[in-house]
Amino acid sequence: MRPHTVEEHLAPAEVARRLGVDVSTVWRWVARGELGPVRKLGHRITRIPASAVQRMLDRHTIPTRP
Repeated sequence: MRPHTVEEHLAPAEVARRLGVDVSTVWRWVARGELGPVRKLGHRITRIPASAVQRMLDRHTIPTRP
């Protein structure tokens, strides 16, 4: 039997901080289907799998803030 692994999930604000973008940009990517799937853990609690963030980085070049 294979051991169960737990994937890291990030808050939208943490995704924004790691990518150097505004949190509104993260929400825009989610709305467009470019980043996800997201996990709704409650009315105001959303988490994004770290693997989804990595897939997006692999597909796109994210401009960094000066």
